Amino acid sequence: LLGRRRLRLRHHCRICGRCICGPCSPNMIAMPGAVALQRACTPCLAIAHKAPVLKSRLSQLGAKLVSLSSHSVAIIPLESLE
Repeated sequence: LLGRRRLRLRHHCRICGRCICGPCSPNMIAMPGAVALQRACTPCLAIAHKAPVLKSRLSQLGAKLVSLSSHSVAIIPLESLE
């Protein structure tokens, strides 16, 4: 067991923590608080690249929800719609 591990070094994705080998995951990403680039698996890297866009979209959606909640809304009882 120990000998096999030395032949094939394993790394961990710094985002999800899964065990990955170097050739299977050549991806490196800048992480907040880390000085050097950190290893990340391919699925996590794909999601990480989308994060700024998703953050912007969520921010816009939150602003719309706040503006909707600040307007007075008339509540119509369901019985009156029948």
